[in-house]
Amino acid sequence: MIHLALLAALAEPPCYPLADVIAGLDQSYHEREIARAVESRGGMVLTFASPAGTWTLVVVAPQEPLTACMVASGTGYMTIAPGVDR
Repeated sequence: MIHLALLAALAEPPCYPLADVIAGLDQSYHEREIARAVESRGGMVLTFASPAGTWTLVVVAPQEPLTACMVASGTGYMTIAPGVDR
């Protein structure tokens, strides 16, 4: 069995300067930041989405220069109000 940490190491996500990622997502997909959170190691997790439903999940390293790694993307994004049954 292949260990999950090994798989993660083999599949490094693409990483670029944060400003370039923000501009690229806006220009190419009309995605804007809609949510953010601090992850356990001090980095930021940013969620971008477009009115068309495309989305991208980005992790930003906690040190300068700010580098953003795109870890997931897809379609069908929708906002669910708190307390709404899924």
